Amino acid sequence: MKAQWLASAVLLGLLGMAAPVQADTNPVFTPVELTKQSTLIVHLEFRSVSDKGLATATVRKVVKGRLERKEITVDLFAGPFEAQGKQIARMITGGTKEALLFVGKFDFDDGDGGSPYDDERPAYMHLGGLWFTLSLYEEDNIWELDKEDSFWLMAWEGGTDMLLRAVEYCLSDPDAKVPAYAGVEWAGAVKVGKVEGQVFAAAAVSLSGRDGADLFLACDKGDRLYRWNGGTLEDVTAKEAPGSASRVFAWGDFNGDGRLDLASHGGRALRLFLRREDGTWTPVSLKADAELKDGCTGLATVDCGRTIRTALVASTKGAPTLLMPMPGGGTLVETLPAAGEALRKDLGDGGRCLAEDFDGDGRTDVLQLYAAAGLFYKGTKADKFAEPVKTEAALGAGRAAPCVGDWDADGLPDLFVTAEDRNRVWQNLGGGRFAEVCHGKDNSSATPSGDVAYIAESGGIAARSGDFNNDGRPDLLIAYAKERCPELFFNRGFRSLCKDYRLDACERNLLPQRGEGQQAACLGDFNGDGALDMAVVLAGGDLWVFPRKVENGNNRAVVVSLPAGAKHTGPVAVWAYAGERLLGSWPIRAGEPGTIIGVEKPGTVTLRWHVAGRKAQEKQVVVKDGPLGVVLKAN
Repeated sequence: MKAQWLASAVLLGLLGMAAPVQADTNPVFTPVELTKQSTLIVHLEFRSVSDKGLATATVRKVVKGRLERKEITVDLFAGPFEAQGKQIARMITGGTKEALLFVGKFDFDDGDGGSPYDDERPAYMHLGGLWFTLSLYEEDNIWELDKEDSFWLMAWEGGTDMLLRAVEYCLSDPDAKVPAYAGVEWAGAVKVGKVEGQVFAAAAVSLSGRDGADLFLACDKGDRLYRWNGGTLEDVTAKEAPGSASRVFAWGDFNGDGRLDLASHGGRALRLFLRREDGTWTPVSLKADAELKDGCTGLATVDCGRTIRTALVASTKGAPTLLMPMPGGGTLVETLPAAGEALRKDLGDGGRCLAEDFDGDGRTDVLQLYAAAGLFYKGTKADKFAEPVKTEAALGAGRAAPCVGDWDADGLPDLFVTAEDRNRVWQNLGGGRFAEVCHGKDNSSATPSGDVAYIAESGGIAARSGDFNNDGRPDLLIAYAKERCPELFFNRGFRSLCKDYRLDACERNLLPQRGEGQQAACLGDFNGDGALDMAVVLAGGDLWVFPRKVENGNNRAVVVSLPAGAKHTGPVAVWAYAGERLLGSWPIRAGEPGTIIGVEKPGTVTLRWHVAGRKAQEKQVVVKDGPLGVVLKAN
């Protein structure tokens, strides 16, 4: 183990940090131990680099300890690997200027009871998602770069900005945790049956009114519905399903009767399937032929502030459209403000648009994603949007699948996109602005969002977020059409998404067809125990469900929902706090299954939410040893 890591460090020095090195997370030395063992932690901002490799940094903040100096100098060319120094110089001049300096005597255990070092290293610097060892040349008070140190990725793999927040969290909370493992596993695997035809998507849906979600599969030969019967998912399609055949879909109360309906586009037309009181369905055509003449790439529900409150945002290869079912039939179509020629230039084909409160003002915004960029429509009223502004958030090349999750726990939803060319993590900067933070800049080996950058392959067919280990940090599921198992990445907090092989169904010999690939996958609490399960449809049509093992209170959670007949149908952004710590924001829509917000230990959880133009609301609940349901009022 030690020799492998030292060899990797030498190889990186020779290659000039050209490729990422895989790092297993260290279970005994996390940012918690790093913070405790540091005598000095300094937040730096590099200003310049001289021709001789002297990099000057301003001391932005002394995070821990004492330092009188207002700036420090690092000699980038002092170490044995000059190529690394030149690469760092290019990173700094290219805009990567934020760094953290840790000084102390570190007892870095590699997890096997040893350390790769025979000598003491006085300091480590984290810059642009990479770790470097430094030595102090006291005569000139200059720090000298020794080398890049990939071994320390075992302690923290993520962005420097996120590491700063993790350190501040560790300093403020004596019980702080930055987990090294997901800490949960599957209870087993259950083969449900075989699905005929092509499956386009899978989703958890709340139709029965019981604890636990149903599984909905969008299929070309007729959509299918499954319900937990105590031991497995039972096919209840003939009795309960609406009779649709969907490529894209959205669930919502589209006629204002308090029951959940389905909006379905099967490739030719958009229809509503309205649920009657007796559980049967009435199909209704939703007239939008002109707007959807080139097809429909996605549907999302939004509250439109009218008599029938739930409307649809339909996305196409061109522009999104707002479709509002009207009382007594008919459809009110409102085209979102048109993008000018300058904005439309070089966008590429459009994919799914996302309707969420992206800027935290209580109003739903629309983000239309294209291959090369995105258009952000800020919500101004329930059914009105400002003229679009161009944003960097993009889908990438070919088929792409986005999902939303607040992985950095700042209260604003971020994006993950899996595409044919590569995967992307888009950090929400607010105001419709996004920054790509999956891969390092300037061809560096940095992984500012954790090992998802190099373990997850491109070309996924589905991405889903959810707190599958009940620790209050949203996690990530990726499914693949290629010969690869579905992958789960747990969130260490602060946007460090890491794989725990204990949840790999193939590695655990739970999925016999390990090389078959998938048509669809999703997360959902299908058995109603307060923990997310995984449903997977393989390429050959076999449907499997993986119930999550529940033990020792690891299903502790607040399960937040909004009833289908709510006065505001959402999405409502709910901010959850464990004590003073913000766990993040979670979008809640009327009629959807309860959103699981995990809680690490018994205690008080505070939920805060607001709808624009109405009084902000707050609810405190005490979570004990299992899930606690909370139904929101969004008046």
